[in-house]
Amino acid sequence: MPGKLGGRPVRLAVVALCLLWLGVYLVPPSHASAAWANHDQDSWGGWADPSNPGFVTNPQGCDPIVPQQCMLPYPDDWLTSSDPSSLTGRKMNLNPLAMPRNAEGKPIDTSPWNNWSDGFSAGAQILTLVPGVTRNSDLIKSNIPTDTDMSLNNSSDEGVILLDADTGKTWPVWAEVDQYTQEAGVLPAGAVGSVQQDLMIHPAENLLDGHRYIVALRKVHTDDGGFAQPAPAFRAYRGNTAPTSDPRTAHMNGIFKDLQEA
Repeated sequence: MPGKLGGRPVRLAVVALCLLWLGVYLVPPSHASAAWANHDQDSWGGWADPSNPGFVTNPQGCDPIVPQQCMLPYPDDWLTSSDPSSLTGRKMNLNPLAMPRNAEGKPIDTSPWNNWSDGFSAGAQILTLVPGVTRNSDLIKSNIPTDTDMSLNNSSDEGVILLDADTGKTWPVWAEVDQYTQEAGVLPAGAVGSVQQDLMIHPAENLLDGHRYIVALRKVHTDDGGFAQPAPAFRAYRGNTAPTSDPRTAHMNGIFKDLQEA
């Protein structure tokens, strides 16, 4: 869950997760441009913006980028709102309707985070769901670093990118697919009774306090040998076909500019 570091939590813009990006190679960390400019600093309102498509029909505020599971991807700017009074310009805005519930049906109280946190933990793992990816061997084929081979962090064709949007430098990571499948066996994501196998991306070093980060996946191999496909909502943002009335469109365009510049 979100946390603080030195009074200023890191803000993570976790986007493009569970999706294929544009296929453009990013440079290794040492080659980041000295003239870097961050394009995605804006006052976008997150899930609570009433102009969001589906605002009325999606009371939980689930992110359409990962429609299989509410609260994913996590962390994500979708779970924040603009707050000019905070040091990061954002504040946590977790929707109580989306939170896990106890045996009596009571959701986790979000007020401690929403009232006090202006970002996410600097060391939290990054979670998403990639339908069709249930084996760690898929990660090797996708050039995604694992705990047994982190050398892929130096590859120009790395399958996962953790980008510091304030500096243009990439950050070392390792990843794993959740293998806890004891409850009901492996079924397709979203099926009734299925076991959800999240993709868990771990920063190899704690992130920097107060910085923004972007997470992107590309050319991710699935169990059947194909490639993971983006959800329709992300496909529209990436393909520049999302309506301009969608307040997230401009925010996503800024993120894509960051990735393209990198």
